[in-house]
Amino acid sequence: MTRSAFCVVFPTALILAIIASSAFSQITSFPYAERFDSVAVPGLPGGWTTTTNRLPGGDFATTTSGSRSAPNCVLSTNATISQILTSPTFDFTSRTPDKLQFYTSRSSTHTAGLLVEASTDNGSTFTIQLADTIKNPGTTGYFLTTIQLPGSLFNEPTVKFRWRLVGIPSGGTSGTFRLDDVNMSVFTTYDLGVSRISVSPSAPAATDPLVLTAIIKNFGTQLASGYAVRFFRDANQNQVADSSEEIGSVSGTPIFATDSASFSVVHPSIEGGQHRFIAIVSFTQDENLTNDTSSTVVLIGYTKGALVVNEIMYDPLTNQNEWIEVYHR
Repeated sequence: MTRSAFCVVFPTALILAIIASSAFSQITSFPYAERFDSVAVPGLPGGWTTTTNRLPGGDFATTTSGSRSAPNCVLSTNATISQILTSPTFDFTSRTPDKLQFYTSRSSTHTAGLLVEASTDNGSTFTIQLADTIKNPGTTGYFLTTIQLPGSLFNEPTVKFRWRLVGIPSGGTSGTFRLDDVNMSVFTTYDLGVSRISVSPSAPAATDPLVLTAIIKNFGTQLASGYAVRFFRDANQNQVADSSEEIGSVSGTPIFATDSASFSVVHPSIEGGQHRFIAIVSFTQDENLTNDTSSTVVLIGYTKGALVVNEIMYDPLTNQNEWIEVYHR
């Protein structure tokens, strides 16, 4: 008895779909932000999918036309046809989702209702309606929608969200709908942030020592301790807190949830001009690093009698500086 060799040929599109689905893992890092700017038009970012009710290539597509935050946004047209845009999978294991925020913009003839729905079975069914039907706000500018997410999404490992346009016969075949700047946040157990940094005196002179004060707020739900507040002067003006620019560090005291505390260091007097100071809270348990840094720019007055060069004009014909504006303080 002999065995026959055989092979199975899979369609190219199916192979690409399998590769794409395995290439993008679940979203586990929060807060999450999608600006739709990381892809070449008309593609969608990894994990985002759309229906093909209107076009074989997809009903929603990225475009550079009319974005809220350049260069891209997502565009759909024809309000008479139902169309859907679906997010990647979010893993909320041991997390409580907080808010979903996004901006939409419509032409006046796009009057189809928008439903925002959630799935807890990786998109097989969307049984959770997150808000009332969102209608055309009557303005063509971008409109912010904020949705408080339900507690039923707590600890769910395979959550997807979708934006479903409900096509209506009178919706306008040329009507346009744009979506941009999607943000997702979760309640954090440990989250310290720098609310602001200030410098006193408010109008310092070059002879004044400076007091730098950072306000640290506990945005988490638990008592936070064992952190430090670090201060920097951006001497090379690259707007980055380089380790060589650190001017002081203060060990933090425990802060209860929603409370704040202030921490200060003194910097010796420095020369007149514009100076940037940076404060960073260093907390090993921090679950949100996006609010750990704040900076401020201070204009320090020149001492009396100082010679200040305001502008130099170079003349290439004479190969020399032709004019210098100076003044004394």
